Formats: sequence, structure tokens, C-alpha cells
Amino acid sequence: MSENELSSAIDLREAGKYHEAQEWLNQFLITNPNEPEALSLLSQILLLDKKEAESEKILSKVIKINPELPSVQRNEVRLLLKQSKFSEALEKAQILHDRSTDDPENNLILSACFGANKKDEQALVFIEKALNILPNYAEAFANRALIRLRAKDIPGFIEDAEKATALKPHMTHVWSLLSRVYYESKNLDGAIKAAKKACELEPANVNFKVSLAEFLREGEEFSKAITIFQEAIKLDPENSNINVGLGLTFQLNEEISDAIIAYERALLINPKSLEALANLGTIAKISEDWNSALQYFNRALEISPDNASIHNNKGVTLKDLNRLSEAEESFKKAINLNENSSQAYSGLSVILTELGRLDEAEANCRQALALNPASPQFNNNLGLILKGLHRLEEAETYYRKALALNSDLAEAHLNLGDILQENANCHVLSNTDLKNLNISKEINLKLKEAEESYRKAISINKGYIAAFRGLGATLIKKGVYDEGLINLRKADGSIFFNVKNGISIKSEV
Repeated sequence: MSENELSSAIDLREAGKYHEAQEWLNQFLITNPNEPEALSLLSQILLLDKKEAESEKILSKVIKINPELPSVQRNEVRLLLKQSKFSEALEKAQILHDRSTDDPENNLILSACFGANKKDEQALVFIEKALNILPNYAEAFANRALIRLRAKDIPGFIEDAEKATALKPHMTHVWSLLSRVYYESKNLDGAIKAAKKACELEPANVNFKVSLAEFLREGEEFSKAITIFQEAIKLDPENSNINVGLGLTFQLNEEISDAIIAYERALLINPKSLEALANLGTIAKISEDWNSALQYFNRALEISPDNASIHNNKGVTLKDLNRLSEAEESFKKAINLNENSSQAYSGLSVILTELGRLDEAEANCRQALALNPASPQFNNNLGLILKGLHRLEEAETYYRKALALNSDLAEAHLNLGDILQENANCHVLSNTDLKNLNISKEINLKLKEAEESYRKAISINKGYIAAFRGLGATLIKKGVYDEGLINLRKADGSIFFNVKNGISIKSEV
């Protein structure tokens, strides 16, 4: 029988229209039930359509009719590869190739068998032969792409994968691989486009949908990601991980109530879902529901007792519950589990500061900064510790570092203002003749800069009571009494100030 008689089915196969090709062949086989080429072609198409059992059944039938037919023998090799019988597949493929060395399919199948047996150098030889015979052989480009990917030749993989999909856009597995490689290569747009193509080709493939949803979430296309996650859940409703993915997307999109529902649904499916418990704990912590947060983190640690991140979050929660000794223990556990956790060192330094152990606090805060020197908060925290140790010039240096890293850190502006005002105050108090005090130019400059720092803090945080208090005290020291009193009243209407001869007798800063 000539290929021309089966050309319609072959064209449908080449276009990836496997269902239509099966229908055409089934109709053909009604009148030609024992035609071996038609049966062999049907077996191959069923295998391409991931219907392995049906393919094997048809193949068994055609082997009885004509076992020497090359297409039948190729299908035998393909089926052995699907069944992970790699050595047996290679042996048969070698025999098949030796019978017809110029057949591109024989070369490609032999190459696939070498690849399955982890012999990529030999595999490449036969792929090149196949491409020399048939330059637009999509499957050969796809197979070479896999070998290049295994060799970590990412540009080579992308080049071959793009050629394969350009020749045959229905190659779903290549689109899926491309999406992952694009993502790992920081090409998020490419990853999303490739993942969308894979989903279009296999709309019932849950893994493809989850990958697409994750890429969309990464690109902050939250609404689209939510839709895809929900489609995936309909396909696999008992998959807790998909519900966790949906919950995280809701959470990032600030749809907190929906996030909680998704995480709780994940826990109903899998009560030991670590990520669901940890994320619910984080939501409770942000909501200042400290007791609930602690319960979630404790449950998570029952599942994963060596999880440094959760120990760190538990430490933060215990700190906010004012259970400082327990918080200290949690941060130390986090550090023991991950000595590179800057957050844990920082958290421990905050606890030690509150416990008055400033030397220890300084050491831990410096360790946090060594791990993450670009953290504005860590620099600000070290400034606070140094101020507590009466090392004011050093403290000022770290506040300024914090503001150089983040000029919108209101707390650092406040702390810098406090240091500048305190330095000015020290100069004032050191002069015993307060009535005839001639404030030096240096003091005026410090007070001016302190005023600017407080005003900046207030511009960032309109309700910053401590900044209003600092600004008020600074203005009074500068002799701007009316505005100074207004700011002090904004901070605390219950504090009264007695201003005498231009000097503030009482100021709480």
C-alpha cells in the first residue's frame, strides 16, 4: 500500500490533529480491517495522543499481520521507550537503523534511544544525520533541544525548541519546556506566551494551567492568575497545592478573605499543608491577631520543626505578644537552622534591645547588616542600639545610612531628628548661664536640621505623634514658641509646657 492512500491521515497527524486522524483511519479500516500500514499509523497516532494501552493493542494486532514492516518496528521501539525499557529499545532501534541508514525516522529513533540510555554524544550524531537528510525535521530539532538542555546549553535549547515549534506548533511538551526555560532565563513574557500555548493545546492538563497561573502571578497579573488557578481546581478539586497557589495569589492581590478561604480549603484536603499554615499565620500576624498567628506557626512547626523561616515568624509573633524570652529562643533556633538569616539576627537584636542587653543586641544587628548591608531598617536599628549605648555620633552615621538607602523611612528621619536635637540639648545644658545663653552657630545648624528631619517624618507619616513631639520641642528651643506648642499639643494635649525667657523648662522628646 502506498503512503498516498493514507496521506489524509498523515497530514492530520503532522498538524497535530490526532483525534481527526483516528476517526479517518477508523473509517478506512472498516473496509480494510487488516491493512498493516493503516493499523501501524493508527498505533503511532494513539501513542502520540497519549493512549498507550490502545496503541499497544493495535500494535499487537499488526505485528501478527506483518512484523517486518519498518513502521511497525519503529512503533515497537516507541512503545518500549514509553515503558522505560531503554536497553531493549536501543537494541531494536540499532537493528532497524542498520537495515536502512538513510531513513530520517530510523536515525531519529536511534538517537532517542541513545538519549534515553544517557548517551547524548551518540544521540547527537544520529540527530545530525536525520537533519542532513530532512532539514526541516521538527522532531529532530525537538530532540536536539532536549539534549542541549541536559547539557545546560540554554541558548542552544531555545534556538532548537523555537525551530521545532515554528515547524510544528502543536508540540505541546516543547512549549511547556520552553515556558520553564524562558522563566528561568528571566524572560517572563516569553514564559507566559509559551505556557498559554501549551494550555491551548492541552486545556485539560492541570500542570500546564498551574505553571501559567504561577507565571501570571509573578507578572502581577493577579486577576488572570486567579482565573487560571480556579480552572485548574475544577480539573483537580482535591489538589491542596493548587488551592494554596490560589490563596497566595489572592493574598498578593490583597483579597485577604478569599485568600483565607483558599488556604482553609487546602487544609481540609491536606491538614499538613505547611504553606497554607504558614501563610495563614502571616495573615493573622499582619492583622495583629497574634494568638491565631502563634497557633498557625506552632502547627506548621509540628510538621516542619527545622523550618528556619517559620521559627523566625514565630519569634516576631512572640515579640508582639511581649513574650520576649520565648521570642529570643525562637530567633536563636532560626539562626541555628539558617546562619544566613539576616531577619533572624535582626529580630534577635530587637529582643535583646528591649531586654536591655545592648552589647549583645549590637553584635546581632551587625551580623544582620553583614548579611544584608543594603537594609535601611537594619541600619536604623543599629543606630537606635548605639544611641542606647550613648555613642551618638555613630548612631547618627547609621541613621544617615538608612536614609541614603530609603529616604522615605519615617522612623529614621525621626531618629536622626532626635539625635540632632539631643546633641544641641547637650550643648545648651552644658552652659550654666541659661539666661544669657548665646546659642552657637553649630547648635542652630543642628536644630535646623533636626526640624527638617521631623518635618520630613511627618510628611511621610501624617499621624506620627513622636515626630510632632520632637518638632514641637525643637521649635521651642529655636524660639518659635507658638508653632512649637501647636505641634506639642498635636502630639499630646495632656503635656503642658512652661516657656520662660525663651528656654524650654520641660520638654519630653
